[in-house]
Amino acid sequence: MAKKKLLKPTDIPAFVVVLGTQIPVKLERIPVQDHEEFAYGLYDAETQTITIDPRHPQDARLLQDTLVHEVTHCIFHLSGISGLTDPHPNLEEALVRAITSGLAKAIDLAKLGPQVSSQIVEELVKGDEK
Repeated sequence: MAKKKLLKPTDIPAFVVVLGTQIPVKLERIPVQDHEEFAYGLYDAETQTITIDPRHPQDARLLQDTLVHEVTHCIFHLSGISGLTDPHPNLEEALVRAITSGLAKAIDLAKLGPQVSSQIVEELVKGDEK
């Protein structure tokens, strides 16, 4: 059985800038809490730090999705939206998952280039008209 490669610090950015704030990104094991499943990433609002677990698969797309997910948590925190979701602990995670899922699809379309993206959107619109 081949040994799974772990992420290296050079695989992730040292920081990201979110709403004008430099947020460090570190590579460190994230402990699994009793109530949580294994997490590839974590945003810590107290330290304003994003942590990526080194056991994260070495997959550029998945790493991008994880960073976008954690940056979205960061945006919620820095903009004050997190405070609005406090009475409902699962609400923020549900919102972040919905937003990042949509963003991932938009990023994929953007990578295809404007001409291909617009053709796909036209086809989707035509499909709705049928």
